Amino acid sequence: MPIFYSAIYRFEEEHPKLVGHYPSGERQLEEICQNHVQYLDSSDRRKIIKDEQYDYCIIVYQKVVYICVIDKEFPKHPSIDFLKAVRDECCRSEFKLNISATLRKESNYFNNLKNSKIYSTKKKAEKTLQEVNNTIGMVLTQGEDIEVLEDRTSLLVENTITFRKRSKKLKNQSKLKIALIIASIIFIILFALTMAGVACFIVFCVLPTFGQKCFSSSDNNNNNNNNDNNNK
Repeated sequence: MPIFYSAIYRFEEEHPKLVGHYPSGERQLEEICQNHVQYLDSSDRRKIIKDEQYDYCIIVYQKVVYICVIDKEFPKHPSIDFLKAVRDECCRSEFKLNISATLRKESNYFNNLKNSKIYSTKKKAEKTLQEVNNTIGMVLTQGEDIEVLEDRTSLLVENTITFRKRSKKLKNQSKLKIALIIASIIFIILFALTMAGVACFIVFCVLPTFGQKCFSSSDNNNNNNNNDNNNK
């Protein structure tokens, strides 16, 4: 039995007073617990005291001391969970319950390690390990040995790397093509604007000036002809 003795004390006028314990008749353990408790104050805390034979787990909560005596080989987490369970039941009922019966019920529950979280976690880990071993056995049975799996994994990694390189290359090529198309469009637009500017210059600047020169030359010829006729 990992939990040998448990008790509850309430501080009254700064002195702890026993309000319930289990099992009764453990006079030596009762005196040892009383000796440990009398050096505590009423502030909330958790504490573990060790001696040559036992460990003593203590929780102080709202001026109430919960203490249990456990085997030195007994895990500390289940004993703390035991004290928490007793504390919660007492708080819910505002201590209107049979404290000795509550201590007996909870100690019987937590003395069974199958009910502890550590035991359940260990069982889950063992079950998971067994499932992994079964899976490995099935793989080996089907001829998928470790070397083949490693080769396939390496090949898969190489294919993935090659795919990424090709994707990156195609992406860069696509970017280059888009850049060339944009540059071509810009060049065509600039060329068109340049040709339009040249055409406008010819139409609005060169041709009118050339026309004026032509008309001026024609008028001069006519005047010269008229002068020659008059002279004759």
